[in-house]
Amino acid sequence: MHLETHASRGAADAGPLRRTRLAAILMGVALGLAAQLRDDPPPVPGGARPAVWVADRDGQRLVGLDADLIEVADVDLRWPLEVEGRADGAFWCARAAEGLEDGAFELSLHGPDGTVRRTDRFGPVLDLDVLGGADALLVEARVGEDPAAWRTRADGARWIVLQTHALRCATGTADRVLAGTDAGELLLYDADGTRTLLAVRHVALQVIDVAPGPGLVGEDVEGHEPPAARTAGTASAPTTRRPRGTVGPPGTDGAAAGGAVAGTVPAGQPETLGVSWWVLGLDAQGLGRLLALGPALEVRWEVATGLRPRHLIPVPGRVRAWVADITAPRVRRFGPGGVLEVDRDDLQVLGLDRGVAWPDAGVVLTAPGALLRLDAAGNLRPSQGGFHYPVDLTAPRPGAR
Repeated sequence: MHLETHASRGAADAGPLRRTRLAAILMGVALGLAAQLRDDPPPVPGGARPAVWVADRDGQRLVGLDADLIEVADVDLRWPLEVEGRADGAFWCARAAEGLEDGAFELSLHGPDGTVRRTDRFGPVLDLDVLGGADALLVEARVGEDPAAWRTRADGARWIVLQTHALRCATGTADRVLAGTDAGELLLYDADGTRTLLAVRHVALQVIDVAPGPGLVGEDVEGHEPPAARTAGTASAPTTRRPRGTVGPPGTDGAAAGGAVAGTVPAGQPETLGVSWWVLGLDAQGLGRLLALGPALEVRWEVATGLRPRHLIPVPGRVRAWVADITAPRVRRFGPGGVLEVDRDDLQVLGLDRGVAWPDAGVVLTAPGALLRLDAAGNLRPSQGGFHYPVDLTAPRPGAR
């Protein structure tokens, strides 16, 4: 997931990373969630393992929350900017060692209780993800060189998986890494350090976020058989036009980039299967476009989000993804074929960005001073306040093959 929230790519985030506590509190008040928002409740006794870890940047701490978003752990850590969960409950954290996005970074591995197991030093970090539910995948900006994607293990072993111009974000599995660039290149590499390029696709977008899809995780997807149980004799499905709702500009019924049609499932591909990679990009107007790709980067479908996002939030094991608008109080969830399933434009809060999707297709989103929770239908659920400025959160992640 790309570290756009704290970068100085936009004027609002320029300069040092610190925000004043007063500004964060005022933004939190502006949420308008008084009836639904908990205000920094005391930790729950008994040492319950957190279900979610939150990077509270300006609070300079990591906060562990249970499944009801009640605080159960608190770890002091200066300038945490991104957290990514492992399958075993441990997690990786990238932090700005000097409080500057263009300065030195530290990558730390934390146990399920938040204790630090090891740290490694890097240059400026552009992105952090997890491979196979275990190893860290870190995109590092390098002085006088192209950005590089590093794979780092819990024992400290690390190597460069790929290095390329305009590299912005990367994700992957235990044996594959998908990288996206500002120039619209999608690059699929072997993750073993041989720098073997497996596939390339160009899209007419600035790629800002990428994530593994359910086709790469050994889970039953939407009640269908897992990939290993399917046979070559499965009957092909006809091309299926999905309803668009209000998604996408008028007149977008023609072919989209990569040979797919926005909101269309290609012939022979059941709409709930075969999505191996998610891609979020920005068009020339700064509007987001969500792409669902197959294992060799073939476009299954794509759809205009109608939002100005920075990150995508896939639902684990499902062909569904949430996208939030950083400039407006709006969040949407897209389903199979690009159909618009949930559209909330009345949340009365700006700055919605990163998030964690629940298996039931609900979501928890970061907002200035608080976390906002929606259920699978988009209804507001009890949320959590008391933060200074949460910039990221994570939950244990399944290991993708």
